[in-house]
Amino acid sequence: PFPYLALLVSGGHTSLYWAEDFGRYRCLGATRDDAAGEAYDKVAKMLDLGFPGGPVLDQLAARGNPTTIAFPR
Repeated sequence: PFPYLALLVSGGHTSLYWAEDFGRYRCLGATRDDAAGEAYDKVAKMLDLGFPGGPVLDQLAARGNPTTIAFPR
């Protein structure tokens, strides 16, 4: 449900958006590199999950337990 924070990562760019409602998005910041994507790839490499790391880590995260660690809000 809205509002939510969206991290968009492509082959060459990373953007962080605040989604307030349908069609109401605010860019909070962006880069012209793939720093977030590289972080996924490096973590996947450390865990011996292959390349690229994003899809595999996303699948694993979907099966994870969201209450394992109580992050502050």
